[in-house]
Amino acid sequence: MRVLAGLASAMAATKAAGVAEAAGSAGEVLGRTLPAWSALPFVGILLSIALFPLLAPRFWHHHYPKVAAAWGLALVVPFVALYGRAAAAEMLHMALLDYVPFIILIGTLFVIGGGILVRGTLRGSPWVNAAIMATGAALASWIGTTGAAVLLIRPLLRANRQRRRQAHTVVFFIFLVANIGGMLTPLGDPPLFLGFLHGVPFFWSLTLWRELLLVAGLVLAAYVALDVHYWKREDAAVRVPSQLPHEPLRVEGWHNFLLLGGVLVAVVVSGISSPASSPPSSPCCWCSGPASTGRSGPSSTESGPRRSSSGGPACSRRSSTTRRPT
Repeated sequence: MRVLAGLASAMAATKAAGVAEAAGSAGEVLGRTLPAWSALPFVGILLSIALFPLLAPRFWHHHYPKVAAAWGLALVVPFVALYGRAAAAEMLHMALLDYVPFIILIGTLFVIGGGILVRGTLRGSPWVNAAIMATGAALASWIGTTGAAVLLIRPLLRANRQRRRQAHTVVFFIFLVANIGGMLTPLGDPPLFLGFLHGVPFFWSLTLWRELLLVAGLVLAAYVALDVHYWKREDAAVRVPSQLPHEPLRVEGWHNFLLLGGVLVAVVVSGISSPASSPPSSPCCWCSGPASTGRSGPSSTESGPRRSSSGGPACSRRSSTTRRPT
């Protein structure tokens, strides 16, 4: 409750300045309307995810939904209390048009990617591990970081099951396959998909291929150097190729690649056929001014954002025109 009260009081203190900025410049970014500390709930949930499993694993295992809900309420309650129905409507709008499509896409890629199984005997040498990671990074932009990780984490773990030091391999796999590799299309990384939902062209991020090669190459080189160091310290029985019969590499569930292609086509077509979205006329609908809750605010005769008939700030998140990145 202290967190909620602190956020509410601090927002009230900066409310007048936020309204003036929003009214004076329609294109003002949201970050200049709200103070930096309004990101506290976001920072809090990130720190909770990072620290609770290490410092209080039992508590986190049993109560992580409650912790996540508490940080969510730390954001929602003060905003709704301060801006009323307009804030609630805006948050509902974002949940339905941003969060729900994102969850549907992630869930679809997870289920389809989980239906593809790579079998075969692999030896967890630095070069084999690096090849698996490079393959995953190349696939991540097209089947999603989730799909690529689900597809390749199992053969990677099987290949390294006899090695004593494995943790660093999983960490670098997360870096390369579950993060860096997805930067070329909206299917790859969640921020790119959200940008696509708001009018960024689907293929615009393909222009980042040079940056992808640079960053992925540096991270992969760092992994190889580290893994070679650990590889030399493994038992000789692990480093020497096994004389047992090898199971040839094969892929089961090829038909799922057709489903992945269907997801790709559906996402591209949805961006082409649906009206492109553009930012609202103010940093956000509800921070342009107080809703019709009896609070004092700029009068209708003052210059500022257009208001709806209900008294709240009018806002349209959909527009027939789109500002394309240059």
